Amino acid sequence: MKPPAKYRQELATVGELVLRGTATETVARARLLKAARKEKGFAARVLADYVARSLKTWLKDHRSPSEEEAAGQLLFPGLDLPRQLEVSPNRFKPVGDLTRADGTAARRQARTKADNAAGYADLLDRAWAAVEPLLVDDELTTAQVLGRAA
Repeated sequence: MKPPAKYRQELATVGELVLRGTATETVARARLLKAARKEKGFAARVLADYVARSLKTWLKDHRSPSEEEAAGQLLFPGLDLPRQLEVSPNRFKPVGDLTRADGTAARRQARTKADNAAGYADLLDRAWAAVEPLLVDDELTTAQVLGRAA
């Protein structure tokens, strides 16, 4: 959920004040709370988001393992799918509730994550191949061998 522009402006303002040491976090929180209350519907959206997340967490924590696995196992026997699939960044849907569009989105999201992970792994391999030979002592850090202060 994207906060309203005026709230984001106030967040940047009070954040800078805290970083400069001219305001405490307590003062900043009070100003942000005041700004949030001025934005029509913002508090209700925040509360609705919290309610949805808290219910999701509670259900996840209290479902038995057989209930968690049932939807995926019944619909896709033999496949070890999670109970919920990610259909967009940080948005999950239960396997049993997926529409055609959700399934397509979940496949796209999984493929994107896999592609990003592979690219990241290749990048890390290249970087580590350059630094590892310089780490001749188990106590040395990458910053030390590259001549930078930690």
